[in-house]
Amino acid sequence: MTGRIDLLLNNAGGMWDRAQLTDEGLEAGFAANHLAHFLLTSRLMPLLERTAARAPAG
Repeated sequence: MTGRIDLLLNNAGGMWDRAQLTDEGLEAGFAANHLAHFLLTSRLMPLLERTAARAPAG
C-alpha cells in the first residue's frame, strides 16, 4: 500500500471476437475498456486529491 499517488495513467483495453456479457448484464468490452477505468479512478481519487494538496506550489 502506498501513501501517495503522483500520477494515474489509465491505459489498457481489450477486444474480443464476439460479444460477451458480464454477470451484471453489461457488454464485457465496454465494462473492461470504459467502466473499469472509471471505477479505478473514482476509488483512487481521494488519495490523488490528498497527494495534490500536499504538493509544493509551483
